[in-house]
Amino acid sequence: MTPRAEIRAWTAHPLASEVRAVLDRVASTPDVARIAVMPDVHLAEDVCVGCVVATERTILPQAVGGDIGCGMLAAAFDVDAGAVDEPRAARILARLCEAIPPIRRGGPDRPLRSK
Repeated sequence: MTPRAEIRAWTAHPLASEVRAVLDRVASTPDVARIAVMPDVHLAEDVCVGCVVATERTILPQAVGGDIGCGMLAAAFDVDAGAVDEPRAARILARLCEAIPPIRRGGPDRPLRSK
């Protein structure tokens, strides 16, 4: 299945193959234009929690996860967006991931599963 929608990920590490497979499936759904993947992305029932699915005309109720905001925080910075280029942003994100380890539902030794 070849994804039709653009997928952009803001993650410090490569996406797990199971997560990528779900994102590719959603990207191939008719009317899905773009998918934004946040640093807390993880498997859920029909879509990945931690992603934003943009459509032109369709509402996808499955795309609203049960753990909205599960550990994510939006913080305002008094800095012009151009001050942080992609390589620098990646380094900042990687350092944050080192300092604040992600905790996924089920604990670190309980694997996530996809339906």
